[in-house]
Amino acid sequence: MKKKSSAVITIITIFCLLFIVAIFIYFLWENIKLRKENIVLNQKCEQLNKQIESLNQELVNQKTLPQEYLDYISSLEKEVDELRQKLKQQQQSIKKTVDEKEINKLLAELKDKEKLVFDKEKLLSTKEELLKKKEKELELH
Repeated sequence: MKKKSSAVITIITIFCLLFIVAIFIYFLWENIKLRKENIVLNQKCEQLNKQIESLNQELVNQKTLPQEYLDYISSLEKEVDELRQKLKQQQQSIKKTVDEKEINKLLAELKDKEKLVFDKEKLLSTKEELLKKKEKELELH
C-alpha cells in the first residue's frame, strides 16, 4: 500500500509538475506573443510618428507658402504702382509734347499773320506813296 500511495503521490507530483511546466510554457508563449505584438505596435507607432512629423512639416510649409505668396503679391503690387507712375509720367510728357506742338503751331500761325501784317503795311505804305505821287502829279498839272 505504501508503494501504491507513493506511486500515486509521485504520479500526482509529476502531473502537478507537468501542469506547472505547461502553465510556465503558456506564460512564456504569451509573453513572446505579446513582445511580438509590442514590436509590431512600436513599428506602427514609429510610422505614425513619422507621418505626424511629415504632416506637421507640411502644415508649417503651408503656413509659410501663403506668406511667400503674400510677399510675391506685394512685390507685384509695387511693380504695378511703379508702372502706373511711369505711365502717368509718360502721359504728362505726351501732354507737354502736345502742348509744345500746339505752341509751335500757334507760333507758326502768329509768324504767318505777322508776315501778312508786314506785307499789308508794305502795301499800305506803297499805296500811300503812290497816292502822294498822284497828288504831286495832280498838283503839277
